Amino acid sequence: MMRMIFILGMLLLLNGCASTIVSMIKKQPAFNWSYIPKVGLKKGYYAISQDFEGTQSWRYEVIDVTKDSYFTRMY
Repeated sequence: MMRMIFILGMLLLLNGCASTIVSMIKKQPAFNWSYIPKVGLKKGYYAISQDFEGTQSWRYEVIDVTKDSYFTRMY
């Protein structure tokens, strides 16, 4: 019986956390692009972007350059 009460309580907590996270995600647009200048980029170059409110930031770093591609990593 105690196990069932514990599981029910955990499910309620998880549901509350999930709804909070979903509402936060809806407020922040997800960009499917990043600006890359036409100047020759090199490994190690990076750019920092912020959200509209200035509360979050992302760092895009060039991790590899091939003949026709730039590989980036987002932090």
